[in-house]
Amino acid sequence: MVEKDEEFSKKDEKNLEELEAKEEEAQKEEVEKIEEEGSEDEKLGEEEIRNIISEMEEEVKEEVDEEVKEELDEVRKITEDYLPRRFKKGEIIPAVVVKVEDDGALVSVGRKFENYIPLKELTKEKNVSARDIVKEGEEINVYVVRTEGPTGELVLSKRRADYESAWRDLKEAFDNKEDIEGTVTRVVKGGLLIDLGLPAFLPRTQIELNVVRRKELNNYLNKTLKVKIIEFDREIRKIICSRRVILEEEKEKERKEYFYELKKKEGEIVIGTVVGIVEFGVFVDLGKGIEGLIHLSELTWGPRKPAREIVRKKQKIKVKILNVNPEEERVSLSLRQTKSHPWENIEEKYPVGTIVKGKVIRFLPFGAVIEIEEGITGLIHISQITLKKIKKPEEALEIGQEVEAKVVELKPSDRKMRLSIRALHEEQIRKKVVEEKKFESEYIVDEEEVEKLKYLKG
Repeated sequence: MVEKDEEFSKKDEKNLEELEAKEEEAQKEEVEKIEEEGSEDEKLGEEEIRNIISEMEEEVKEEVDEEVKEELDEVRKITEDYLPRRFKKGEIIPAVVVKVEDDGALVSVGRKFENYIPLKELTKEKNVSARDIVKEGEEINVYVVRTEGPTGELVLSKRRADYESAWRDLKEAFDNKEDIEGTVTRVVKGGLLIDLGLPAFLPRTQIELNVVRRKELNNYLNKTLKVKIIEFDREIRKIICSRRVILEEEKEKERKEYFYELKKKEGEIVIGTVVGIVEFGVFVDLGKGIEGLIHLSELTWGPRKPAREIVRKKQKIKVKILNVNPEEERVSLSLRQTKSHPWENIEEKYPVGTIVKGKVIRFLPFGAVIEIEEGITGLIHISQITLKKIKKPEEALEIGQEVEAKVVELKPSDRKMRLSIRALHEEQIRKKVVEEKKFESEYIVDEEEVEKLKYLKG
């Protein structure tokens, strides 16, 4: 019995140990789980704290930055008041006139202390006061001639600033081909001296469209002229200008505008001057530098002939504007169309049977061409030239010979007219025969009548 109890006791003890081991393992797992959950919470907490701290730091930083900025502004203000701003030699800077006296002016360039500019550095003009040059409160540009002393006292010049600005402005005007105005100050050899802020040379060949004579140069003294710089070189201090180029530009502008005015006059008759005669036609000046061309075919209604036989140079003539092309700058004119076409109403003017006068202008194998008037010609067939039979028209006629002929046929639609000298001669012969017969009938006495008269007398 005792042995059984001992055996049972050992068995219980073993089971108990196993149970305790399991409980211990379970507790360990629970502890690990709790520790793990706690670790995650700690991580979340740390991150939240870091974010909060970061936000706080940003706020602090902004506050600090604002404070620093205010402090820096204050320091800068103090520095500007007590430490002079540094300028470089050769700079052009703005300045405000603080005080003006006869012999100079006090100016401020934004520093604590003002700077004095003597009269000779205000202007190059003589016998003037500084009060004539600048006014108190006026803003001017000044040139930094040099800096002197440990605090950088400035030597300033308005005259030098004006000089540098003038070079800059004239260079800009030259580069941009701008028009500028200046006053003529002197007559010099070959032209004029003109003040453009700097002295510039205006050659007498560049004053007007035509060369100005030397004795006329004095007429331009003290006059304000608009010019354009045509040569510029600062190194050798060379400025040459021209008024002529501006006048040419204005003339060219007017000329181009006049093309469009002439365009509106197409079909109208205007007066022009003959300025050129060439093989293919005549050039006519219509004004404002525009020339029109009369083609050879538009000179006359008649057969073509050399232009010199129709018009002469410098002759004023009426012309009709046929076509104007402003883009190509071409004007086509007509001389013949200033008159109505000669074949209009030809039947009323030269009906069949009319005796006309004309000039032989051309021979053909079968006849001769007669010009009756400009634009009207007639043909005389070889058989109608003379009563005699001829082989060539030259046998009876000569070029340039004046003849009379009879209109025997007229075709206005074809602009053809047939003439006959022979018909005229035949008519003249018939008239002569009729007249002779009439004479005979009046003065030749019948013999029977004579006998009757004798009988009556006896």
